[in-house]
Amino acid sequence: MGFCCPVCGYDGLTEPRYREGSGGSYEICPSCGFQFGVTDDDSGYTHERWRKKWIAEGMNWDKRRTHPPEGWNPVEQLKNIGVQVGFRCPVCGYEGLTEPPYREGSGGSYEICPSCGFQFGVTDDDSGYTHERWRKKWIAEGMKWDKGRTHPPKDWNPVQQLKNIGVHLGSDSASLG
Repeated sequence: MGFCCPVCGYDGLTEPRYREGSGGSYEICPSCGFQFGVTDDDSGYTHERWRKKWIAEGMNWDKRRTHPPEGWNPVEQLKNIGVQVGFRCPVCGYEGLTEPPYREGSGGSYEICPSCGFQFGVTDDDSGYTHERWRKKWIAEGMKWDKGRTHPPKDWNPVQQLKNIGVHLGSDSASLG
């Protein structure tokens, strides 16, 4: 094991991220693509902001450099830095939300599900959609990844994803939830 990336939790960096008195190491994390001393100092990203961007884009391995280690799991990797992801969208079953869709006593999180495009606290409160009505609309429109934000994770399967919330597509329209 090497040094741990404070952005994504990858523990295979080859050198310390920052050197006392000289700034960033300029090493690029092969997992999230953050370059210490450039992404932060030159581009103005904080670790948290880059992490949110990386998560929202599907937590893909930074393909420009290497291939992920066998069995690589970005959700487990993030636990190395105390970050939990994988909250489930109650509309489409996507398990990559970065925070709970609703917070007790404060309403929707305002996070937009990158899969179905439902924004918690807006699509429901302001637009009047129920989870079921939005789900039926999303299914009827072909269950497309919400292209306005990110690209779907590798091997993304919306039919399988819907099973996470007990929705099984079939010839019976009642199965749509």
